[in-house]
Amino acid sequence: MKFEERYLDVLHNIEVMIFTAYQENNVINDYDVMASLRALINHYVAEIRKTPPKKLHLRPPQELIFNRVQSVCEWQLGRQSISEAPEIPPISLDEMIACLKRIHRSVKFWNKNGGSKGYLNYIGNFL
Repeated sequence: MKFEERYLDVLHNIEVMIFTAYQENNVINDYDVMASLRALINHYVAEIRKTPPKKLHLRPPQELIFNRVQSVCEWQLGRQSISEAPEIPPISLDEMIACLKRIHRSVKFWNKNGGSKGYLNYIGNFL
């Protein structure tokens, strides 16, 4: 089974959070998404290493994405509930990091092919 098939629900939930942040603040671009995803990856890697996460230096649009995506990540990790969302079996930190890295690669790809909002325009076709 391909990675995208195995983690389809996780990837979809993360992308929904990214796109809803973009709908609220349309100045957001792919670079904001990439910065937010890198910060989340670093946050969870620090947790695995049992070291304090690096201090965040995110601009307000990036912070919005970070907070939205982190909330769904915490839910997928089984640490936080989301109102009206069903209980789900949690995934591991390693799996979450892999999902965030997969989306980060997608953002880079669509940004390269579609410009500063290439990824956001691409996922908007499916959400």
